[in-house]
Amino acid sequence: MPRSMTSTPAIAVIGAGALGSFLAARLAQAGLATALVARGPRRAELERDGIVMREGPAPRRIVVPLAKEGSGLAPPDIAILAVKAGDLESALEVRKPAARPGMILLTVQNGV
Repeated sequence: MPRSMTSTPAIAVIGAGALGSFLAARLAQAGLATALVARGPRRAELERDGIVMREGPAPRRIVVPLAKEGSGLAPPDIAILAVKAGDLESALEVRKPAARPGMILLTVQNGV
């Protein structure tokens, strides 16, 4: 069942590259329940350092909860697929187990 419009939506960002990490950090900073799906060396880096935002006089460390592909992630209200266009199909496969009626799916790409 979708959350009511008055509650804070649960957001999952799939893809922990520059764009996905930036979006996840900003959403978390705004107080939204955000999880970032990451894998491989990038996941290890995020577990160790968090997301490092380099803007202003000094870098800032932002910690966003991490989830594994296909597990450890409750069905979100909004899923953001922040992957390169060539990886979109496999990212959709990752979301399939947690898809539900009423879920909003947004795709963003910075590389085509």
